[in-house]
Amino acid sequence: MSETYSILYSDSEGDIFYTEHAVDWNWLVKGRWACSEKELGSGWYLAGELDSGAYQALLEHFGLNATEFPLEKVISMSPAELAAHRREKEKKYGLGRKEMVNQKLGDHQPAEVFS
Repeated sequence: MSETYSILYSDSEGDIFYTEHAVDWNWLVKGRWACSEKELGSGWYLAGELDSGAYQALLEHFGLNATEFPLEKVISMSPAELAAHRREKEKKYGLGRKEMVNQKLGDHQPAEVFS
């Protein structure tokens, strides 16, 4: 299994250069979430710390909210930890089970296995 967990998302700015965006756990920055990008015809590269779009994508992926999970808190929470918080919310509020899987090409394992 890969240690990297990726969440793909669209940039709300509407990139004219066909750039793909991702939020990655444990890719080039270990033990933290970071942004990566890939332009048409190139490989993925580290784009830096989470911006507002990446942070929002992370919250949406795990079905969490910014009030309970500010950026400073989630930046170092593993996919397994975030998934556990989602599962707690599902039990407490009777929410439907959310599917949270790695979106990295060829590795669609559940978030719960990425610590």
